[in-house]
Amino acid sequence: MSCNFRLSWPRCAAVLLILMAAVPAGAAPDQPPRLARYYDDWLLAVDSMILQAERRALYGLDDRQRELFIHAFWNAREKGTAARFHQNYLEAQRRFKRLHGDRAQATLLAGVPSRIDDFGGCGRGSRRLQVWTYTDWQARHVSGKDNEEGFVLVFYEPSVRRPGELKQWSRTEPLSQLMYRRPGHGEPSIDDLLSAEVRDPCVPTLHNDLRRVRGALQRAVSTVELRQRMAPATPDSTWLQALSEVLNGRLPAEATPEADEDVLEITFPGRYRQSTIIHGRMTLPAEIVERNAAGLLFDRLVLSGDVWQGSKDTANGGILVEPFQVVHHVAGEAPSSGRIQVDFYRDLRPGTYIFDLRLADSQGLALLRRELTIEVPRRSEEAEPPAGARTGFSGLLRPEVGVLTTFPSVHLAVDNEKAWAGEVEIVAVTNGGPIDRLDFLVDGAVVATDQEPPWIANLQLPPTPERHSVEVLALDAGGRVLARDLQTLNASPPRFAVRMVEPRRGVPASRIRLRVDIPAEESLVGVDLYAGEHLFATLQEAPFTYPMPDLNGAPFIRALGRLESGAQAEDVVFLSREPLEEIDVDLVQLYTSVTDADNRPVLGLPVTSFQIFEDDEAVTIERFDTVENLPINVTLLMDVSQSMRRRMEIVTTSALRFFEQVLTPKDQASVMIFNDDIRRLVPFTADVNHLRYGAAGQKARGSTRLHDSLVYSLHGFGGRDGKKAMVLLSDGEDVDSDFQFRQVLQLALRSGVAVYPIGLALQHEETRANLEQLARETGGRFFIISVPSELEQVYRQIEQDLRSQYLLTYRPPTDKARVDFRKVKVEVDGDSKARTIYGYYP
Repeated sequence: MSCNFRLSWPRCAAVLLILMAAVPAGAAPDQPPRLARYYDDWLLAVDSMILQAERRALYGLDDRQRELFIHAFWNAREKGTAARFHQNYLEAQRRFKRLHGDRAQATLLAGVPSRIDDFGGCGRGSRRLQVWTYTDWQARHVSGKDNEEGFVLVFYEPSVRRPGELKQWSRTEPLSQLMYRRPGHGEPSIDDLLSAEVRDPCVPTLHNDLRRVRGALQRAVSTVELRQRMAPATPDSTWLQALSEVLNGRLPAEATPEADEDVLEITFPGRYRQSTIIHGRMTLPAEIVERNAAGLLFDRLVLSGDVWQGSKDTANGGILVEPFQVVHHVAGEAPSSGRIQVDFYRDLRPGTYIFDLRLADSQGLALLRRELTIEVPRRSEEAEPPAGARTGFSGLLRPEVGVLTTFPSVHLAVDNEKAWAGEVEIVAVTNGGPIDRLDFLVDGAVVATDQEPPWIANLQLPPTPERHSVEVLALDAGGRVLARDLQTLNASPPRFAVRMVEPRRGVPASRIRLRVDIPAEESLVGVDLYAGEHLFATLQEAPFTYPMPDLNGAPFIRALGRLESGAQAEDVVFLSREPLEEIDVDLVQLYTSVTDADNRPVLGLPVTSFQIFEDDEAVTIERFDTVENLPINVTLLMDVSQSMRRRMEIVTTSALRFFEQVLTPKDQASVMIFNDDIRRLVPFTADVNHLRYGAAGQKARGSTRLHDSLVYSLHGFGGRDGKKAMVLLSDGEDVDSDFQFRQVLQLALRSGVAVYPIGLALQHEETRANLEQLARETGGRFFIISVPSELEQVYRQIEQDLRSQYLLTYRPPTDKARVDFRKVKVEVDGDSKARTIYGYYP
């Protein structure tokens, strides 16, 4: 029998060595033995595809042999069957409490449908019906057959007393099962059922769905037909003989990891309430963990455990105290030791227990199996939860525990296209821990230290962009370096930028002098100079200087550069007659949307229609413009965690259409994705083709680091001019982020980025409230949609919102005490409503 599982050979060999027993497989008993909880669940899950001979063989093995049996079982099936099955298994576990039900069994076979519709159930017409629709693509993907066609499953509620248990119905069964009462004598027809439903006053919208109900009843697939279509091909049962030969083999004892005492360590750190804490730690080679395309550890390890008191043999009075499961999402650089650690915690009263432990990979295949007897002692001292456990023991001791096991890492969020000079702010993002502080080094010398997130260092660089190496070190409390990252500033050719060297604010000057950085492959059209909104000169070649004109009281000078590709860059200097030392404020820009009573944008308003209040004090508008005349910078931030798996294709397709609708030649956009990790797929660009290829083909996996991704994305807008907006698409709550929501909100208000969150079937109330607040206070809008097909309509609304805004600029009052945060309100004449940021940090 060959070992050609998904595992690499060393990993596969390790599994064989751990699980292989030196005894032959026994005959199956007359009565099935009591199996560990995992094997009971597994047998129930594969009920539609396991042969009776295979079932009997499994009963005749011990638990360690059963692990090898499961590997061989999937190895005998078609390639990819195990991975598809396990995805469906996880979905069935998540959606349904019990795997016995018809809907759970259908999910195990066919996965999650593309559409679910509910009908009836009001008490007069049909019973409650639920229709599951599968597309051709889904059917082919699940079955692995190129010619498979889509199908429909119909479920009904046989009893209103048990509303959660729906039974499957097919077109071969009588329609009377679906009705509360028969209409007259004989078996009812589909028309009878629909007519009874239409007459029911509690379903007034059913008329629009008659065609869909009729089609579903005519096409409904039976349980037997579903198994025939979706279950994998039955293999030749001769693989059982090959397995028996493997189980009869002999292996040298010194070759098995069972001899390694460091694989599993049990300690008792102290008392918790009236029980003793048990801390288990499995230490395994890092090569057993899967890696992503970048070579980083990236896997999902599931530790399942059954805790017995006394013997597991029920005839001798064994009691199953508790089953538990700990899911470790492993991510990050491989530790230098080459070993990873998987921990679990339980609390038990003093006594003797048997722990039955099983560690499996992301496809449910066992990596390690251990059974051990533990004497739990009495402890008087209180146990301390491990560092980083946000919920303490209350979270670690639940029956189902999810843990993000990230090895310490640090990354410098550096925009390599930016020209770094003068006083700059460097941001670092960390994962894992325990990280006590970050040291920032420039050209090898420590210049700043930060001891808490958000990790930020303010650096003083030379006034002109020069090449510098910037390094960040993540250290623990003892000063040991846990991780590092090194970036080179100003290493790449500069992006298009226009900077005004003269004049500077408050400094008299006799000329205007510009620095213009042009990418090597680009051609300059010209740099337009404005006094306020009045164009007075255009410079087309170096040196970019011009005598200071009569400004006629204009509050600022603006330089707007244009390339032949359509890209634009600008710089503005605000002028004042006041002494420089008395001026310590900047102008505040408010991007403002105005809508009528029907939430439609109101365009064409003059500046006299607006009033601005800062902390309830009226201020004067100094600049007025519309966004249609200004460049827009947009980041699309997409959730690609495991929960988005069924939606990725339509999400990425609609993302492309969003760029096609929104971008004009002067605009730029970028694409970022997040799950356990955060990545910028496409830097800011106006090339729609680049955005198209960057957003396509993404795979969903991992958990949801929502807050961290928002922080990372917001910092990506640094140094960009014009309107800045972020479109966030997610369906889940934050999991294991280093940043809290209040930090995200504060950073968003400081960055001036309008956030447009889109919640896709978002159920978590706290996340929903946070995203609503984030949109409201940054001047964006919050959307909730139920299916991905609604995305295009939402994107059109966002595009309309971005293009129909007004830019109001004012100088904040300087005669009041400086405060940490200033509230802003914009009012507009008439019945229209103005929407802008909630406030800003001076």
